[in-house]
Amino acid sequence: MIRNRQILKTAILPLMLLFVGQQQLWQGSHASETERSKHVFNAGEKAKIAAQNIIQPDALMGEKSPGFAEAKALFVQAYEAHKGNQFSKALGLYEKASAACPTMYESHYNSGLCYEKLGKLNEAVREFEATATKNHLFPPTFLHLAELYEKLGDPKRANASRAAYGML
Repeated sequence: MIRNRQILKTAILPLMLLFVGQQQLWQGSHASETERSKHVFNAGEKAKIAAQNIIQPDALMGEKSPGFAEAKALFVQAYEAHKGNQFSKALGLYEKASAACPTMYESHYNSGLCYEKLGKLNEAVREFEATATKNHLFPPTFLHLAELYEKLGDPKRANASRAAYGML
């Protein structure tokens, strides 16, 4: 348990997601890939439901970050478009919010949700990976990445995402 927290604190988690294969995550395991997947990804219905939620403006963090006020105003507009299923409009506004405040992981996360709704899975992965890089302790990111990697036919990365989720 302590070792897992040390790994997270050193920000290796996003790199693990991108570069660690399943052999390194499951050293010595002779279970099938399906068995490993079931073992690691027992997130439960609550986590699945939480992963579908859009981050709301009142949940934004980083008030002290440069550009936060402008980014929050853009984020609020993007959020309203997102709620109204205007995903393309929301994406443009989330992008502007990210540019105004580069540390704002929430706009990347919500952009990932929009891309996912539009069926642009590779773009969604890019946004969720950006979220994981900026905030490697936000569990819903890893649930979405696992699901997207599965859809894209990359079970190794899907399992790495599930393992990352399990470490949080």
